Amino acid sequence: RFLARRREIIAHYDAAFADLPAVTLVQADTEFRRRSAHHLYILDVDFAALGRTRQQFIRELNAFGIAPQIHYIPIHYQPYHQARHAYGPDAFPAAVRYYEGCLSIPLFPDMTDEEVDHVVATVR
Repeated sequence: RFLARRREIIAHYDAAFADLPAVTLVQADTEFRRRSAHHLYILDVDFAALGRTRQQFIRELNAFGIAPQIHYIPIHYQPYHQARHAYGPDAFPAAVRYYEGCLSIPLFPDMTDEEVDHVVATVR
């Protein structure tokens, strides 16, 4: 039931966001997705194309009762690694690019269809 409901929500999100030009769906290959527990649903957003920063977008979602999250901060940005390694801010450009665009939206099995629709309508 738990995984089945998450898969339902993911299918709904996939269909709802597939046509958004500023959003890329972060999708793993089919086999991985089939076995995944789907604990996150991550959008890769071109915030410049939206004309706002990620923080502005997050505040807008928050105003509508939606709490997105950012997963994950690149390891070379973490204080522990900054103190021990001489990685510059441009050391891992792919990780930084992903970090700058990623945004996790709510995905939990107890979400009602109305809550899922609210997330979709607000993100769109």
